[in-house]
Amino acid sequence: MRHARQMKVELGVSLHDFIEIRAVAGVRQYFPVQLLEHRYVRRFGALRGQLGGDALQNETGLDQVAHGAETHLRNQVSAPRDRFEQLLVVEAIASLAKGSPADAEARQDVGLGKKSSFGELTAENSLLEDAVGLFGERAASVGALTISRHDSNDTIYSGYIVDMKLVPPYIAAMEPYVPGLAVDDVRRLYGLERAVKLSSNENPLGPSPLALEAMKATLGGVSRYPDGGFALRRKLAERFGVKVENVIAGAGSEGIMADIVRTFLGDDEEVLSSEGTFAGMRVLAQSRGVAFRTVPLRDWRFDLDAIAGAITDKTKLIYLANPNNPTGTIFSRSEFGAFHRHVPAHVLVILDEAYFEYAQDNPAYPDSMHYRWDNVITLRTFSKAYGLAAARIGYGFAHEDLIAMLLKVKLPFAPSTLASAAGIAGLDDREFLHRTLEINASGMRRMMAGLLELGLVPVPSEANFVMVPFATRKRAAEVFEELLRQGVIVRPLDSYGLPLALRITIGTTEENELCLQALQHALRLEPALR
Repeated sequence: MRHARQMKVELGVSLHDFIEIRAVAGVRQYFPVQLLEHRYVRRFGALRGQLGGDALQNETGLDQVAHGAETHLRNQVSAPRDRFEQLLVVEAIASLAKGSPADAEARQDVGLGKKSSFGELTAENSLLEDAVGLFGERAASVGALTISRHDSNDTIYSGYIVDMKLVPPYIAAMEPYVPGLAVDDVRRLYGLERAVKLSSNENPLGPSPLALEAMKATLGGVSRYPDGGFALRRKLAERFGVKVENVIAGAGSEGIMADIVRTFLGDDEEVLSSEGTFAGMRVLAQSRGVAFRTVPLRDWRFDLDAIAGAITDKTKLIYLANPNNPTGTIFSRSEFGAFHRHVPAHVLVILDEAYFEYAQDNPAYPDSMHYRWDNVITLRTFSKAYGLAAARIGYGFAHEDLIAMLLKVKLPFAPSTLASAAGIAGLDDREFLHRTLEINASGMRRMMAGLLELGLVPVPSEANFVMVPFATRKRAAEVFEELLRQGVIVRPLDSYGLPLALRITIGTTEENELCLQALQHALRLEPALR
């Protein structure tokens, strides 16, 4: 391998691209090929044109491109590149250093050593030393890439070279949230005139009309600071028959989760939850540097008995999602009651009811507002049933002493004035909520029937989405990719720890039919594995 200052790329793409595509080949068994393609397609446009057009469309093609890139990389001759290109080399090396076990070969190909459990790499190999040596001892930066003090104790984390004293290891080890694919990106990527997004559990009817009108009416007041959500808290207290002191509002339910973590978690305490659920609480616990322990799902449902049995002296928060995202399943009133009897009074139970509106008519569903126990915090959102995902508005209910503590930590002006106005008006838009639930119920019936007709086994859902398991991770990735080619975006569930499954949001009647037709075509490409 040539030293960094001796390398030059002459194919219209940078050395950074070559190194990263080799890394992609190394991790392809850990991530669906189409996700990797989406992430790198713009960067590899020139490379695709010269090494085979659609080369990134499958694993075999990805291998060919990767090895072609490696060959060209090894054959390039020396010529000093500018400072920015050299920074890109260091960034690319860092991206390899944090990779999964599958890209060990890729790291070897560029002369890199082994990584620790945090994905760290010390500055000991000649290539890295050469790149680092270009900048001397003083810090230098380009964009988000920062080069700090360089000595034998420096470590590469998550695409950056950082001084260990600057970033705590538990932050450096985290992976950023990767959102679902956007409609415009899929259209451009596959040359489509139209694509439908059934991946993010958004309301297919759009936002509440009354909420939109309220936001428009409030625009003239955006020069003034918000009231911290007080008017919305008062409205929610009236609607649900509690005191305003029992209510908190925030920038989405995740914003309130963050307040809970900052308020109640000590350094040596833990969060307990289930595998196969919303990752927000896990990310927040990791950002706090505390342990996040899980128990397996049982029949795609929260195993409350197992969670109760896993409580220890260090357990401080228990996170439960009901209905659960991404499985759509619920636990029952009797199960929750039995579970709570095993929870010590000093342990807080967070009930995430983001999909409450869709499940509330099920007589088995334990609406947490009927369980006003002192150590239970209810979280809900306007993102789903009210169609206000971009407004970032959520709320919670709890004992007034807990709310008082949360208000000390909460950002003082969250939620925004526009978001609060939308929430207040949305609560009064009963006609819109009724239409939302009606179209979801009819769409769910059609989607479930259609999936069963195709020989699939969807998990019965109490939310606005359905999870479809496949026999293998590879099969789930193949179906996902073929749906993308036909302009239907669903959600792969690798990041949820459920790589065998896809999640499909219930859309409009037309969108649901397009999805079922695309699935039928995808499953005909080779025998469905069930």
